[in-house]
Amino acid sequence: MSSFSSGKKWQSFQDSRSRIWMQGWRALLAFLLLLLTSAAAGLGRAQAQSDYPGGYTLAPLQPGAIALLSMTVDISFHDDGQVTTAEVQVNYRLHNRNKSETISTKVAAPGYLAPDPAPRNITLQLNGKELPLEPGNQQWWLATITLKPDTRANLVMTYSARVGDGPLAHFRYPMELTGQLWPGRLESARVTIGFPEPPNPQSWIALTPETYQLSAEAVTWSYDLKDPQQPIDFLFIRPSLWKTIQQVRRDAAQQPSSQAYKTLGAIYAQLATAIENPDIFERYYPLAVASYAQAQQLDPNDIDAYLALAQLYQLRADRVPDDAAAYTSLAVNEFAKALQHGADDPAIQQKVVDGVASLVARARARGDFDAANAYLQRLKAIAQQHPQLVNNEAIQEQRMALTIDWARHALENQGSAPARAILVQALGQDAVQPPLAEFAQVNSLYVDVRTQPHLRIINLNAAVRENDLALMDDLAVTCFSGLLPD
Repeated sequence: MSSFSSGKKWQSFQDSRSRIWMQGWRALLAFLLLLLTSAAAGLGRAQAQSDYPGGYTLAPLQPGAIALLSMTVDISFHDDGQVTTAEVQVNYRLHNRNKSETISTKVAAPGYLAPDPAPRNITLQLNGKELPLEPGNQQWWLATITLKPDTRANLVMTYSARVGDGPLAHFRYPMELTGQLWPGRLESARVTIGFPEPPNPQSWIALTPETYQLSAEAVTWSYDLKDPQQPIDFLFIRPSLWKTIQQVRRDAAQQPSSQAYKTLGAIYAQLATAIENPDIFERYYPLAVASYAQAQQLDPNDIDAYLALAQLYQLRADRVPDDAAAYTSLAVNEFAKALQHGADDPAIQQKVVDGVASLVARARARGDFDAANAYLQRLKAIAQQHPQLVNNEAIQEQRMALTIDWARHALENQGSAPARAILVQALGQDAVQPPLAEFAQVNSLYVDVRTQPHLRIINLNAAVRENDLALMDDLAVTCFSGLLPD
């Protein structure tokens, strides 16, 4: 009875500690999620303002007799190493269909509400004559167009717009809106993106619609007797970064070095995480992993290559929950290799501890106790050079929680003997020795209980195998402790 009661108290104490520990972590996790949500919302707003895709059109504020017959859009990109800028020229061929009256109408640029930043260097020219621009209430600029009866004219808009200061640039021209905003149907339209060098589709992330014609100098969309139904959307690697990629690739091919492949790995990792796009991530993430792995092969003592690869694995574990266990395990391996090759940063040691603790917790949650134990054994092997790893509080908490869960599972499904074996393996023989185990040395025991008012007398008669006198003294103490008031 004493052994069972003591075990229940010990187990209850451990369960309470586990609950308190888990509640603390849940509270911390909730706080971190709140911070991340707030940061993500702020980031989303910042991206909406700084990375607007830079395509602007004109809208008539008083649709009527002036019709849009045709239009051409010519786009080129300039990259100064800091930011990519789109230079855009749009030629609108207009017609006053009223054969007896001069018609004036206001047009607005950009033609629809859009976030900052506004286009720079915007100009409007009607038949070669610049039109004065005035600020509008809801649009950025307004201008007045006046056409004589049955007159055709060319209205040309030019502007510059930032389209990217990160690894990617994004340009989007609203061709479908232009057709919707002007009365009538377009007779023809053309959109051309020009390149100073022959375009390389390897530097493109996405280009739609896919009905374009590709030449050595440009990409062109043509429309005849129909209004465009979707925007021109171009997502691409910034030209300055693309040149860097090509140069580093050549260097790595001509003179392979760890540094060259680490540079490639860093660029690919940057591309993979530039925006929240799973297709882009899956396109460049494997290239980043392969580059850092090649760097390790070229210089097995390069600690930075191990750390970079570990961070990549942890990145995927964080982004793809289904892969979390596998990639956390890979990350732990790379952090451990960095330690084995001389890294002594306590932060790296903590990464190993956190990774193993996470793996043990995941394995416990799915009931895979053998795997959880294997993770702890792996940490024990790593700790041969860094003994402090196994004494970390988080690891001790996970080890104790694993022991409790595993022993309870064995007790419920296999019986007491396997459960006791698990406890012995984890805690040692002495830790699981039942109280008053010396009674096992008694060969025979006779118990006589007599109860009187306000008194209970328990007489023990024992025949012992060895250490008779010492054991009898222990039994006498136990006997006297049995004298309890009724």
